[in-house]
Amino acid sequence: MKELGSCVGPISGEHIISKSVILVLRADGDFSISGLPWLEAGEEKILAPNNLEANCLCVKHNSALTRLDDAAKYFFASLKLYLETDAGLRHALVSGHDIERWLLKTAKAVAVSKNFARGRERLSGAFSRNEAMLERVPISGRTARGSIAL
Repeated sequence: MKELGSCVGPISGEHIISKSVILVLRADGDFSISGLPWLEAGEEKILAPNNLEANCLCVKHNSALTRLDDAAKYFFASLKLYLETDAGLRHALVSGHDIERWLLKTAKAVAVSKNFARGRERLSGAFSRNEAMLERVPISGRTARGSIAL
């Protein structure tokens, strides 16, 4: 986000996938990854939540984007609960706008960390420098709310 010219503090570690989402998905088990360009084809690696970080955000922007991580945690926790329990139709109030922005923030972190690949070939990294994407991930403002039935 340095293109915005408003960075404060040093560059800090940002979880490529939000730590809170990793903790929800792994529950009491392990969190494993596969398909990243630094892994062999078909290799799966178990990682601790703090081992999937990239130095890609200043302290200010890392802190400002925390609410997107919170929205993703709520979304994944709700989805997991609904998929694991048979309690009929339920509703969860989530911000589709925040989930979309979290996905963009996550994609940007994957790009900056050079983990985007097609097959075994790393992609160029041009997405990590695409300033137009920053307009889609504002760090302030109100969010739209929507209801999804699960």
